[in-house]
Amino acid sequence: MKTLRIFQHIGLTILSVVGVITVLATAFCLASGIRPVIVASGSMAPSIPTGAVVFHKTAPASDLKVGDVVTVPRPGLEGVVTHRITSIEPAENGQYTMTMKGDANKSPDPQPYVVDKADKMSFSVPHLGTVLSWMRTHPIQTAVALLALLVFSLWPAARFTVHLPDGRVLRNLSRREAEAHCAAITNTNPQPSAS
Repeated sequence: MKTLRIFQHIGLTILSVVGVITVLATAFCLASGIRPVIVASGSMAPSIPTGAVVFHKTAPASDLKVGDVVTVPRPGLEGVVTHRITSIEPAENGQYTMTMKGDANKSPDPQPYVVDKADKMSFSVPHLGTVLSWMRTHPIQTAVALLALLVFSLWPAARFTVHLPDGRVLRNLSRREAEAHCAAITNTNPQPSAS
């Protein structure tokens, strides 16, 4: 019974921590303007591995410098790319031309990027994207697992009440504690009833 209660406390703690982190992370992102992007390739490994989440904030191109990791749209293609700036120069109309390269790539990206702003990386969290992607593609399994953990964590364990000869009532005892009190009273080992 004690082991069950320990596992229930662990489950409830996990749910509480996940809930608090989710609320705080959401509030932080909304307040700071930082947004997450899941890294889908290994072009930035090992510093940013596949499945990491990059948290970035939009910055004007004039604030960017060589060495910054930024996320920008792919020229002429769908989607975005998260790579490191290898060169950046002013262009026309307040825009900047920059070349980028993935840390794991041998050569720079084939085309330059012309931008007036870019999403600059603030920090990254390895493997978080893998978990989030699985949860997003398996919403029913995720909901069932979280609900099962919640029910297990809150399920009441059987507790016992013992009435002592002197009129005292001991409540909320484990089976082992209740049996010990009963044995001490009667010198037998009766099974107390749950209440």
